[in-house]
Amino acid sequence: MFTRTLLFGIGLFVIGWSVACAPGPTPVPPSAAPPMRGVASAPTSAPMPTKPPAPMGAPAPVTSAPETTSSGAPSMLAAAADARRKIIKNAQMTLTVESADTAVDRITGIVGDMRGYITSSRTFFEGGMKAATITFAVPVDRFEETLQRVRRLALKVEQESASGQDVTDQYVDLESQVRNLEATADRIRDFLKKAQTVEEALKVNQQLSQVEKEIETIKGKLNYLGDRSAFSTITAEIREPKPTPTPTFTPTITPTPTPTATPTVWNPGQTVTRAVETQTTLMRALTELLIWLFIVALPYALVGAVAIWVIVQLQRWSKRKTPDGPSQPPEAGQ
Repeated sequence: MFTRTLLFGIGLFVIGWSVACAPGPTPVPPSAAPPMRGVASAPTSAPMPTKPPAPMGAPAPVTSAPETTSSGAPSMLAAAADARRKIIKNAQMTLTVESADTAVDRITGIVGDMRGYITSSRTFFEGGMKAATITFAVPVDRFEETLQRVRRLALKVEQESASGQDVTDQYVDLESQVRNLEATADRIRDFLKKAQTVEEALKVNQQLSQVEKEIETIKGKLNYLGDRSAFSTITAEIREPKPTPTPTFTPTITPTPTPTATPTVWNPGQTVTRAVETQTTLMRALTELLIWLFIVALPYALVGAVAIWVIVQLQRWSKRKTPDGPSQPPEAGQ
């Protein structure tokens, strides 16, 4: 029993060490990489001899370059390798169109024809003119055709830029990691079947869960790269042309000649009329002043006069009531 447990522990240690310390697989050339899903491998002229699989952690064998025919053309294997390359394409376009709404509708129709989809769309006003920004994705094999059809909608293509990122090596490396981890998971499952105690089964199951988690993470990256390389993204900024300002006609101003002064003729009648009007205005103003004084100032003047008269009478009455001063003594000798 002790010997069996010791051997099981040694085997579990070796598996854990190989998972943690094994170097990542070297990138495989496109000609020797495994075929993608949905792409059949090209037949060769003669079957290649099979070799036993390499042990865990050993570097992948380097295959020779694809052979060529006597005419120098690449073989079907090289053509299949080129077909499975992963390239992420993007494009940016700035278009001047006659109508922003019409352009958005037509681009939506083009995307439907190309079996693509719209990821975002925004309509706004800029400088009083309507504008829009639309982002959509189309299959990578119809990328150039879509750009040509979108260009035909514009009165003028103000700006256009396209870029591509080759992620084939990254995609092949991730596929190799998945295969290695799946092989490791199969070995761990074999040890799980041979576990004798609950403690041994729990340890093996923990290692299996960690490996399966890494497999799911890498598969998610593979799916992302596959989707991004299968569909290309195009962003189109649409603007309507600014109206051309209409020139305003400025009339030329012709200077008017200074008129000659006409001599004034003396008219006594007009002088008499102006004098009468002036006298009438003065009399009216004087009459209005007297009315104001009579109505407003006269009552206060009467009250003041009565008050002054009362004060004077009181002073006179006060002097009458006052006795005369003492008489002076007679002079001596009289």
